[in-house]
This record gives sequence, structure tokens and C-alpha cells, in this order.
Amino acid sequence: MIATGDIDEGELLFRVGDNLQFLCEKDSDADQDSCERGFVRRIMDFRNSNDSEDLFAPFLNLLPSGGCHNPLCWAEPDFKLHSAGFYRHVLDETPKGMSVEELEVLSVVRSYRWGYENGYGQWLTRLIPGAHLFNHDAEKGSTAGDLFDEQGRRLGEFGAVARIDYDEGEEVYISYFEDGKPHGSATVFFLFGFLPDTVEYDTCHDILHLRRKEHGMAKKVDCISKVGEGIEGVDAEGKAGLVEMLKEEMRVARIVGDEAWEVAGGEIFRKLGINEEL
Repeated sequence: MIATGDIDEGELLFRVGDNLQFLCEKDSDADQDSCERGFVRRIMDFRNSNDSEDLFAPFLNLLPSGGCHNPLCWAEPDFKLHSAGFYRHVLDETPKGMSVEELEVLSVVRSYRWGYENGYGQWLTRLIPGAHLFNHDAEKGSTAGDLFDEQGRRLGEFGAVARIDYDEGEEVYISYFEDGKPHGSATVFFLFGFLPDTVEYDTCHDILHLRRKEHGMAKKVDCISKVGEGIEGVDAEGKAGLVEMLKEEMRVARIVGDEAWEVAGGEIFRKLGINEEL
């Protein structure tokens, strides 16, 4: 999205009323999964019918199609980029029984989704026409979300407020981070299919899932070492599962040359009294 004129910090970039948002059906039994599946069916039905009279036709026609850059669509894991644990997380979060085409549409839904709470207290997904036209930037990105009046009452609109000044001709960004709180690399990669430039806010969850050189050996070893902490309180089944996970991580680490797992993983096994060949 390019600025057609100068924009001042604090200026409202756009606003979209609730009646123009792409929402789930109003159903007390709705949940995040059924909401997303409903979006997938709705988008695929539109593409098959190409109904120009559809209120959301301009928005639906602009959504990406014909490809997938999200881990949801991976047939096999790329061990050079992420851990075996991350791939298992992707599998756990991927709805069962969907075709490749449906997963491609789902990847679009998850890439552009914004959360909202319906009248029954469920946290659901919505798509915001207009918001999908902006690229993400954690630093320059405008704050996006529901708009409120001076008394803190929700106005029934979604909008974005400029966090910085923009000159005419500059690209204007929004931040995909909810409430201004940054997501870690693993979350951004899973939801949006790209890795953020900065890793300052990455937790051990992100460091264990993604093999980024920016994390550095010391941080990776520290996070891997924490995997084995508190294992005495885990039951036999849980301990066996953890051991199998560690074995798989170390096996893959050797394939990709991830020395941090060789250093810290081996120490965990020694603490567990495991001497078998890995």
C-alpha cells in the first residue's frame, strides 16, 4: 500500500465497519476450527461460482491463489530450517481430511486472519477487507485492531492508526502483532510463512523450533538444556515421549550439522542415565 499523500503519526489510515468484515456465521456452537473451515468453503464456493454480485467479491478476488508458502502445505519437513518438533506442531495444527487445495486456501485465511470475540464468548477468526493490502513491518507498521472512543467503548469498526510519519510515495505498513505485542519467529513463520528480520523477542520455544544462525550457540545450548529440567516430575509415559523426541532432534541435528544439540542433547542423556547408541 503506497501513500498518495503525506501521513502524520496518529492519523487514521482506514476503517472497516463490522458489517463489511468477513465474519463467521453467528452460531453459539462456533469455534476457531469450524470458523476457519467455513471460510475455506466460502472462498472455494466463490471461486467456483465467480459471483460478481457477492458483496465481498472485490475482496475475495484479491486474495492469493494457486500456491502455498505456509508450513500447512508442506509434504515433508525441511530440517535445515526447523526442528522435528516444529514439524510435529504443524501436523497437530493442520486439520485432518483437507485436500491440498483446501490447505492452500486455509493458509491464506490464517495469513490474513484477525481475532475477535463473538457474543457467546468464543474467540474466532475474521478477515478484514483493506487490511490484507498492507505488508507487515514490526517497527514501521501502524497499529491495527478494533477502534474505541475516548471512553474506551468499542466503535464497531476495525482500523489502523499510523505509528510514524509517512511521506507521499512511501509504502505504508501495518503490524500483524496483536495489541503491539511481538510474536516469536516460530509463530510468525507458522502463521504467515515468513521469518521476521529481528529475533530479539524470540523465546526458547522459538529457538528450539527454528534453526536460525542468529540465535547463536550459547542461547541454543541454554534452551536445549532446559528441556531436561524437571523431568523427575514426569511420569514414565511422558519421560519416554521426551526421550524419543530428544533422540529424533539429535538425529536430525547430525544431518544438518546443528552442534548445539550435540553439546546440550548429549548432556541431557547423560543426566537421564541413557547410554544407548543415538
